[in-house]
Amino acid sequence: MTHIERHFDPRAFAEQLGAWLGDNYAIHNQLYNGALRTTPALMVAHDRRLYLIKRGHAIVGACLTTGPDPRLSLIVTDLDEAACVALVAELASEGLTPTDIVGPAPNARLLAAHYEQSHRTEVHAALGNFQLFGSPVGTAAAGRLRPATEEDRAWLIQHWIDFAHEAHIPEPDELVAERIQAQLESPVQTLWIWQVDGEDAAFCAGSYQPPLSRVGPVYTLPAFRGRGCAGAMVAAVSHVALDRGIKDLFLFTDLANPTSNAVYKRIGYVQIGEHLHVRLVAEAVTVQV
Repeated sequence: MTHIERHFDPRAFAEQLGAWLGDNYAIHNQLYNGALRTTPALMVAHDRRLYLIKRGHAIVGACLTTGPDPRLSLIVTDLDEAACVALVAELASEGLTPTDIVGPAPNARLLAAHYEQSHRTEVHAALGNFQLFGSPVGTAAAGRLRPATEEDRAWLIQHWIDFAHEAHIPEPDELVAERIQAQLESPVQTLWIWQVDGEDAAFCAGSYQPPLSRVGPVYTLPAFRGRGCAGAMVAAVSHVALDRGIKDLFLFTDLANPTSNAVYKRIGYVQIGEHLHVRLVAEAVTVQV
């Protein structure tokens, strides 16, 4: 029988998830990296929930929620029909209805279908899951990479908000400020800035949680676009991760953006899968009298 096991200890959850994924965590690097970075404080602050989906004693899937309220995003692994049914029932028993689902394309669609009677489903983005193979290939773009500091906080908040607006990501400004502060203080997350002739031109976030690192988001200010800043910055950040002993590097990119896809491929990133970001929009109910 398929059942859900909710975890309250993030370390134990990450250990079990990692043991189940083994060396095949590449496809699910977003969820695995999120699990590795989850702390008890983060679970409280964002009401993050961790679920293992089991059939008997065997793990057959996993789910991690991200927030905070009013958004509830589910990041999921491969899920079959029985796993979807069990997860939907568990969330309902906790009074939860997701607003977003992110996961491998067929599995995200399958889970989203269970909400179609009460919600309209929209594919917000098709995301390419890219992994770096070999040494990153740099570019001849002018500029230099520097780590962001507390002095950059206001600048980072402003342009992360710009990024969120351009990407149509509904993230409240106060949450952006909280995210930036957390990353500036974190030992495993970093923020980088690309400078051109002394001016801050672009930024990039990165996480360093062995054995993997995830790069992104990447954002170039409009005035500096078309100069190769993003590619040069990602190549440089990737070199830093490898120098720190990271085994595998990943990034996600919008497959509808051929420019960014081409940039990352030139650096040495190869698409290994496709994830979907599906939004669930509650349908208004008409009551006839």
